[in-house]
Amino acid sequence: MKTTLIRCVNACMAVNYLSQMEWDYKTAFTLARLRRALQPSVDFYVREENKLTQEFGQLDEKGNVAFTERGTFLFKDPADAPAYNTRRSELANVETEIDWKLAALPEPQKIKPIHLEALEGFIQFGGDGA
Repeated sequence: MKTTLIRCVNACMAVNYLSQMEWDYKTAFTLARLRRALQPSVDFYVREENKLTQEFGQLDEKGNVAFTERGTFLFKDPADAPAYNTRRSELANVETEIDWKLAALPEPQKIKPIHLEALEGFIQFGGDGA
């Protein structure tokens, strides 16, 4: 299936969240397969995003990006923030192909709307085949 890197990242986070719950075998297996299908795209996104933070972020004495307590970084030059945001957005919207077809699973008892949205197009909860 064709998708974007950021959709893979968001879907993988949702799968990680759902993987903390206990599921029947079919559901657990499907979630594990989806994570494996997404992982190469997620890894690529993370590597490229790290390159951007290295390029635009302030570095500590060891040459690593200096992160704040909130997990953000400061720019070497604050005027570069728009360029960073543009390049990060371009990275997020890179199209990728993953080996996945829409899978039907039973509805979870509870799910956060953000996870439901992230899994749209990857998992169909309830309905036929679940």
